[in-house]
Amino acid sequence: MQPSESSPGSDVPPEPEQSLAELTSVQEEMLAVTGTAWSGDRMVKVVVGPRGQLVDIEIDPRIYRKPDPKALAALIVATTRVAVERATVKTQEIIDQRLPRAKDMLGAAPIPGVPIRRLISSHDGDLRKIVEDDDADG
Repeated sequence: MQPSESSPGSDVPPEPEQSLAELTSVQEEMLAVTGTAWSGDRMVKVVVGPRGQLVDIEIDPRIYRKPDPKALAALIVATTRVAVERATVKTQEIIDQRLPRAKDMLGAAPIPGVPIRRLISSHDGDLRKIVEDDDADG
């Protein structure tokens, strides 16, 4: 074995090029993540990208037979939250499988008392409440 090579279970770190290639592969895998969800009545389908941003939305035309803009908006938001949760779970699985040491780093709290995993898995609309709840508790 060459001095620069590492074997499984060895404490010798891998070559920088190998680490960079692995990181690039993980990044590409994470960027390909999507989350898809259907509303309970199957009238709305939402697809989000890896950061939870809306990529596609399909609305069944039958929903316009009884127009209710507030209900439709609520349905879209609720369905989007489910899609975001699914994308977040997929991303977390990639991190857990491909970057096991990241688990230790993700325990650190950028906002004291709020674990980073909670921030990552929360919908953007809930972040202010999470921080406010933490401020009220602390």
